[in-house]
Amino acid sequence: MEKDTRTWIIALLVIFIILLVGAFVIKPATTGYAVFREMSKSNLSMEDYEKGLEESKREISILNANLSACNSYNEALLSDVKNISKRFAVCNEELDTCENKLVKQKEDMEEYYNEIIQNVADSICCKERVDDSSIDSYSVKGGKIVCSSDGDKKINCVF
Repeated sequence: MEKDTRTWIIALLVIFIILLVGAFVIKPATTGYAVFREMSKSNLSMEDYEKGLEESKREISILNANLSACNSYNEALLSDVKNISKRFAVCNEELDTCENKLVKQKEDMEEYYNEIIQNVADSICCKERVDDSSIDSYSVKGGKIVCSSDGDKKINCVF
């Protein structure tokens, strides 16, 4: 039984050595052969193939440098976009605040305008009421106050 175990161990060692040789010797050799076969198909000499390879390496280096520059530029642009977006948000908030203030001012001005019109209409129409007792209201037409008995708004005469 001990002899069978030794035989199995030796067989496994041989298989392991073959796999190692395959991994470290055969694979690079087959890769090299495949490259050589492709080079032979292209009708290039070894020097031309090496020049082409060096040129490709140089182009890859240039492209990597360009890519790095583009990435830096892109990061700078993204940073600018973020800053502008923040500033835009602040401006929108300020615009909303200004619009709200403007609406409030308009409402206040309309209320003030209506009070002035009411006071002027009361003054004018109450004086006219002395001559014509049917006058109890007024309307604003064409920018003028018209006193009447069927106007839009009632007058308030205190006397």
